[in-house]
Order: sequence, then C-alpha cells, then structure tokens
Amino acid sequence: MLFKKDTLNISINSMKVIFLNLFFSSILLSAQGFQDYGLGGGLKVQSRDYNYGFQLGGAIQPRILFSSNTGESNSRFSPELTFLRLQGYALKEKLSFFIQSDYSRNDLLMDAWISYAPLKALKFTFGQMLNVGNNREMLLYEDQLCFADRGLLSSGYSMTGREMGIKIEGHYQIGISGFHPQIMITNGDGRNSFGTDSRDIDLGGYKYSFRLDLTPFGDFSKENKAFTADLAFENRMKLLLGFAGSYNFGASGSVGESHGDFTLYRNDGEALPDYRKWYLDALIKYRGGSLLLEMGQATATSLIGLRHSPVASDVLFPEEISGYLALGTGYSAMGEIMMNKKISISSSHSIIYPEFGNYSNGVFVASSQTRFGLNYYRNGHNAKFNISYSLFRNENDFQENRISLIFQVRI
Repeated sequence: MLFKKDTLNISINSMKVIFLNLFFSSILLSAQGFQDYGLGGGLKVQSRDYNYGFQLGGAIQPRILFSSNTGESNSRFSPELTFLRLQGYALKEKLSFFIQSDYSRNDLLMDAWISYAPLKALKFTFGQMLNVGNNREMLLYEDQLCFADRGLLSSGYSMTGREMGIKIEGHYQIGISGFHPQIMITNGDGRNSFGTDSRDIDLGGYKYSFRLDLTPFGDFSKENKAFTADLAFENRMKLLLGFAGSYNFGASGSVGESHGDFTLYRNDGEALPDYRKWYLDALIKYRGGSLLLEMGQATATSLIGLRHSPVASDVLFPEEISGYLALGTGYSAMGEIMMNKKISISSSHSIIYPEFGNYSNGVFVASSQTRFGLNYYRNGHNAKFNISYSLFRNENDFQENRISLIFQVRI
C-alpha cells in the first residue's frame, strides 16, 4: 500500500503528540500525593507539601450547525474541539508548564510552553502560545468564548493566534490599579511552523509584539479573568484597557501566522513585505453585565521594488499587496447580560474595511457580522449550552445565515 508523504508525516506528528500526552498522563496518575477531581479542574495531583502539582483535563464541544446563503443550505454535526490539557508547577523551582492539543485537527498541537517566574512581578515564557499582539478576543481559549466562534475582527486578521517564541511579562500594582506590560519575540510564521519536514524552515525575520493592559479600578475576580462574561457578578465596575501591536519582518502568510503561502521578488532575489498590526480594546464588567469593545488595523511596508515574479517588468503596485496580506481596519462590539447565575443573552456586531476598497482581488472585501446568542451555564464555562444566530454580509451582496448549537463540557 502506498502513502502520500504529507499524510505519513501528519500521522507521525499525531503519534508523537499522543505519545507525549500518554507519557505525562502516566506520570500524573502514578504520582504520590493528594488527588482531586472536579468539573473544569480535571484530575489534580499534588505533593504533600504542595510544592509540586499536575493537572490532567480537557474539553469537548459537539456542534450542530445550520447555514444558508443564496441558493444553498447546509447542516453539519461535528466536534468542533476536543482538547486534552496537561499542566503543572514546581514552586521551589519557580516553574510551570502547559500543553494543549486538539484532536479534532490534523495538526494536533495547539499550545506547549514552560514558564519561569524569578520574581512575583516578572515571568519568562518559552514555547508555542497565544500571541499577545492580537486583540482581546484572540487571547481567550476556544472553549471560553461567548459564542461558538471568534468574531469577524478576530478571524479577519488572525488564525489561531498561536506562535513559537519567548514572552516576558510583568505585573505591577499601584493601589488598586494594575499595570501589565508584555513583550514577545516569535518566528512570525504561526504554530508548528516547521511543517511536515524538518527542512521546511521559517521564512522572513522575527515578529515583535507587545501588549499593555491597565486595570484602573482593580483587577477582575480570580474566577472571572479567563472569559468575557461577568459570571462573578462584580460588585464594583471593573475595566480592562489594552493596547497591543506587532511588527512582522518578512511575512509570507495573509495574516502573519503561516509561511510559504506566497513569494515575492526584488532585484537580489526572493523578498517579503513587512506586516504590522495594532489593536485597542476595552472590557467592562459590572453586576452580571459585560461589554467588549475592540478596534484594529493592519498595514504593510517594505513594498518598494517588490515584484510578482523575477521578471523585471512584473512590478507590484501598492494596492496589489492587499491580494497577499489582510490589510484594513476593523471594529467590534460584544455585550453579554447575565439574567441570573446560569442564563445570559448576548449580542455582537463586527465590521472590517479593506485598506484598498477599490481593489477587487484583495484577501477580503468590506464585510459585517451580527450575532445573537443565548447561553446556559453550569459551573461557569465548564458545562455550557449555547444557541446563536449569525448574519454575515459583504459588499458583493453575499449573505450567509447561521444557526449554531453547541454543548460543552470541560473536565
């Protein structure tokens, strides 16, 4: 029997991830110490002095999707995510780690990093992780979103949001106000960027990212930080302001999270444009209500002398770069109101504008997305049912309606 090379390599990579998960799981289950299990907390094992701990958990999210557009209707039932997580800490060594894989994908590995915190206010993280230079919604894990999917602003300018690199972050407090700066240096080529062949090297230069978060009225409650909903019913208004951005030297993917998707040229051979993004976001929570406001912009530079091919006359005009990179401006507003401790209603509206609106061959055209949803929570996001309606439109008169039902359990 013959196998395609790519298929064989994907299978080998999948087996590696499965083996690592099973290896760490066996260590976890055979550890000596206190064991505990709970919904959302997974299986926890701690040493008797609490200096060492491991946690095995995950999430599953089956989905029923109905969609329709002009002349076509579809339905689908599928697991949108099947996460397996391993995490742990060593207090004496000031180390922690996190591994997350998604078995609903061919390329399983999502996150894999290790952190070292020499000081309470300083931490270094190395590995594959969410890039802090993206918008607020892109910093949330997929099983902690308000809706079944990320919104149009997020999906328009990002993929999974994960990259390989190093992050340095600090946490500082002045009275009740918090100050959280973060910087990252990544490969700028997305997750698993070595592809199916170890010779498939990264392209372009490094990507430099930053984020500055401010909490002028105090931080969110501990159990209220990992998602946008106000499940803790904050008794004082809390505000999280963020400013983030990134500069990717030599991008070869449409949103700076992949590589080798296109190649451009200059006189001295192959060349790539630089890709820049910045975001401004604000998350407000108060007595069961939450509001997330985001805006962002993506631009390109280092375009002078670029050509589509090695032919000298095949010059790249400025607007034509939008056929390779997602350029433009986007806005998003999302609100959620908790009717009680278990039920919430939510709504969002997003819109993106391409930088060159008159160029017909761009990565995207002017588009909008409006969503309405109903969430039923049990034990926070650990057990959740969501039904939502989404309307997508663009300036080419394309329109798509979606009804989505998800059932989620986090263990």
